[in-house]
Amino acid sequence: MKGLFNQFLREKEFLAGLSKKTLSSYQQAFNAYQRVLSRAAAPSNCASATNNTIEELPTKDTLKDFVIGN
Repeated sequence: MKGLFNQFLREKEFLAGLSKKTLSSYQQAFNAYQRVLSRAAAPSNCASATNNTIEELPTKDTLKDFVIGN
């Protein structure tokens, strides 16, 4: 998913002409979403998630956790 996001940022920068500040806020939101995915994927006795889980596309539940919280 990180590769798709980086492609999205490049497209927005060059095709839509977004500012560096806007791109930075998109990156911050993506980083926060990755933290939500890590928490959702990690078992309660494990502090980190596998890379395979973090690379999955968003689901309704992970988006809900990101927007609303647990």
